[in-house]
Amino acid sequence: TFISLVLRLALRGINNKSKNNMLLLDEVCDRLVDASVQEFFDLLEIIKNRIDKIIIVEHAYGEEFVPDYNLSVIKDVNGISKMIL
Repeated sequence: TFISLVLRLALRGINNKSKNNMLLLDEVCDRLVDASVQEFFDLLEIIKNRIDKIIIVEHAYGEEFVPDYNLSVIKDVNGISKMIL
């Protein structure tokens, strides 16, 4: 996961045709050992200065991760999902 993120940033830096300033990460913490999760969050804090928008879809480690915004999806008693910001 660390290498994947670093490679994405490196390729983004050398690709002149694609200057998308958004990074989407899906369930990245599932692949990490518990001790590495905080280090990964620290790395994300560093790259926040380089990328305007970082979107992370994550179900684990909600207590350790403190995002700028948190979008939650919950189901009501009728099984209808709604989003809460």
